[in-house]
This record gives sequence, C-alpha cells and structure tokens, in this order.
Amino acid sequence: MDAGIYKITSFCMAVMLWLSVAAQQPSVLKFEESRYDFGDIREEDGRKIHIFNFRNTGSEPVVIISASTTCGCTVPTFSRKPVMPSQQGSIEVSFDPADRPGFFEKKIVVTTSEGGEPVRLFVSGRVLPRKKSVDELYPVYAGEGLRLETCFHSFAYVEHGKRVQTSIGAVNTSKRPLRFELVNESASGVFSASLSPDGTFPVTLDAGGSADITVSAWLPEESRIYGTVTEHFAVKVNGRRSDIGLTVTGIAVDNRDEREDNSVPKAEINKNIVKFGVVKRGGSRRTESFDLVNTGDAPLMIRAVEGCGSGLSVSLLAGDSVAAGERRRVDITVEPSVRGSGPSVEHLRIVTDDPVRPLRDVKVTMMVE
Repeated sequence: MDAGIYKITSFCMAVMLWLSVAAQQPSVLKFEESRYDFGDIREEDGRKIHIFNFRNTGSEPVVIISASTTCGCTVPTFSRKPVMPSQQGSIEVSFDPADRPGFFEKKIVVTTSEGGEPVRLFVSGRVLPRKKSVDELYPVYAGEGLRLETCFHSFAYVEHGKRVQTSIGAVNTSKRPLRFELVNESASGVFSASLSPDGTFPVTLDAGGSADITVSAWLPEESRIYGTVTEHFAVKVNGRRSDIGLTVTGIAVDNRDEREDNSVPKAEINKNIVKFGVVKRGGSRRTESFDLVNTGDAPLMIRAVEGCGSGLSVSLLAGDSVAAGERRRVDITVEPSVRGSGPSVEHLRIVTDDPVRPLRDVKVTMMVE
C-alpha cells in the first residue's frame, strides 16, 4: 500500500474510533434526576411542568443543541446559551394531558455540543379522564333530541358461519319522550339492528333516557357472498326520517378456522403499489402488472375482485384458482379516454380464501393529462 494512502487511512480510522469512543462517553451535564413522576393528573387541569436541573461538571462550556420528543403533548424548553464549567442550568418539560387518559411515559433526548452520549430524561404519570358531556359521548345528532354514539361502523371481516355484533348507544336529550326506529333500506340479510338485549323497533325513549342498539352481521356457512358488504339504516324520529342514517360495512370472507387437513393457501403479492405515471387522455391503452403468488400448500381461490373504477380492468376474476406454488401475473389495464383528468388513486381489493390474510390491497396510481 502507498505510504501516503496508508497514513490517510490510518488517520481516518483513528478519527472514527475517537468519535465512536466520544459518543459513548457519559455527558458532563449531570442532572439531579433523570425521571419525574407527575402522579395523578386530572385531564381538565391543563399542562403540568417539571424542571430538570443540571450542572456542567466538565472543564469546557457546553451548549444544549436539542431536546427532542416523539409526542407533541410533551414540550421541552431550554436555553442555547453556553453553560460554563461548574455552572447550573435547567430544562423545563411540560406535559399536556388533554385527550390522553391513562398511564403515560414520555422520553426526552438531550444532545449537546460536547458530542457525548445523549442524555435521556423521562416524565410519567396517570391522567384521570374528565367527565365527558352528553354531546361528546353521543356526537351524532339525529334530530328532535335524539343523539347517537356514531353513524358508521365497520366490522372488518365478516366470516361465513360466525355472527359478529356491536353496540351503539342512543340517548334522548329532549325534555319529552320520543319514538325512534332504524329501518334497513338495503335488506341484503347480512346486517340487522335491534334494541339490546331483545327489543324491537320502534322504541320510545323517555326524556333523558338511553338505549343500546345491537347491530349484528351474519352470513350462513354456505353463503356465496364475498367482498365488501354495506347496508344503510334510515333513522326515523317521531315518524320523520332524519338526515342522519347509520351505515354498516364489512368484508365477507370464508370461515377462517383451521382446516381439518391443516393444508391452507397463502396469498402473497410482489407489489403494493402499481404506478402508471403520466397517462395521456388521448393515448392508447396502458397495462401494468403485479404477481400474485400462492406460497401455501392448497389451491388459492379468488373470492372477489373489487375497486376497478371507470376505464380500469384487471385480468384476475372472482372464481379463479391459483395452484399451490403458482405465480400468477395479474394485468391492470387503463383506457385513458374514459378517465377524468388529474391525479388518480384507486385501490384494487382481492379477497381470497387465505385464512390468515384474506384481503390484499393494491394501490393503483396515475396522472391523467
């Protein structure tokens, strides 16, 4: 090796070693404490502040460069003036408990000009939640004093042969009784609504009274319904239809219990995003593709293919089968002439009988000019 190159290399290695050792050295800023417990904090009391005091035990001035956290609820405040040897300083840390009920622990990482190991400070405590108003507990106003906890619910997966349900609260905030009901306008048979535990609609709520609406989803084991299922319930209050309704949705899939022979399909895709880039509206058709691979040990059945908007087509169809170990190329074709101008993002949803992950989502993007 050339002597000059050897010297440069040795020098660089020495510098890197020095920096590595320096970074591992404890900071010369010695804090009186590294942790502080606020104890119980009432959410409505606002921000709480604690001051971490320290002393520069080194022989050179030190400047605090940064104090970082990963949560906007915790804010450190400090001076950027040099802290002289033997001089004291402080970092003020404030914590905002608003909308953060329960236990918390937040870390503050302090870096300084000395280049030593960062100092880690912690604040912790428990936020006691404030009592919420009726409007906060039931934010959806359906008219004439009726308020609901929500007007939308997603069940995620709805498996064949398994009933799932949720509870949605309702309250009468008026000063007189009211009568309300939910009317299923889709009537697909997948979703139903009733009063907990066994009540039926319509129902009368006294002034200030409340009730729990039970919304259920059920698909028989032999059902052939797959993919997105959505139903809308109209809300009627005192016989009048409200502007607010209740929408319920889910993804219909096979029963995901383990099969008797333990052989299962497994769907994998090699792209989560298919990018067409710039597409000329007057241009010819464009095709992009991704691979769908069955890495399991049983045939993979395609149950539903959704999300192809106007001018988009896909080569994969419901009812297709992908053999164990097979790699299937899936083409997505765009017809630019029927697409609107501007940026476009669509989601291609593929529902299979993969029991672990039956839904795969592929994002399709383009810019139509």
